[in-house]
Amino acid sequence: MKRFFINSNNYHKLIIISFCILFLLPFKIFIFWSLLIAFVVSLFKKNKVLVKDALTNSIDIVVSPVTGTIKAIEIEKDHVKYLIASPAFGNFGLYFPFSSTIDRFETQGGKNVHRVGRSNKISQNVDKIELSFVNRTGSRVGINIYRSLISGKPHIWPKVGDKGRVSSNFGFLPFGGLVEVIIPGESNQLVSNGEKVLSGSTPLAGFKGNNDER
Repeated sequence: MKRFFINSNNYHKLIIISFCILFLLPFKIFIFWSLLIAFVVSLFKKNKVLVKDALTNSIDIVVSPVTGTIKAIEIEKDHVKYLIASPAFGNFGLYFPFSSTIDRFETQGGKNVHRVGRSNKISQNVDKIELSFVNRTGSRVGINIYRSLISGKPHIWPKVGDKGRVSSNFGFLPFGGLVEVIIPGESNQLVSNGEKVLSGSTPLAGFKGNNDER
């Protein structure tokens, strides 16, 4: 996988090099570029992902793949959908919802969605990326990534067949958007509508019947 986010070592090196170059510029330009660099780096610096050891080793807990707010929860007979609105500023990263393998990756062109609109329904003709993750017990999680009016194009690095542990970074969604997490079968809901979630950390749901298969 490619690495987009700035780790702590490269972050400190970038700051030192930038300031060494900026000292050669006039004072006003120095201040302007200092503020600009600080703003850009703050946007794309990787946030710390806090995952407890119990979640790291679990195969039946699904965590949020993105930071944002639960916009809607739809409970159907054979699945549950969690619609998460990712803010325009913050952690843009996308993370594995559980330790799994990507077995589906499809894209669809169309119109952008309204991230803050009142309606929670998403039409068929929208710009989205569809991903499917499956773990070693056969449990599956689907993720649909929708572009909003001001968000950039989602960047997804892995290919079908690539594996990742829970909270592993697999891409980013510039300036946020809508992310839909689809959990088939029976599961225990662990969040409520309107709740704020952290990428790779906040549990969304737990699969039923996998406790004895670890």
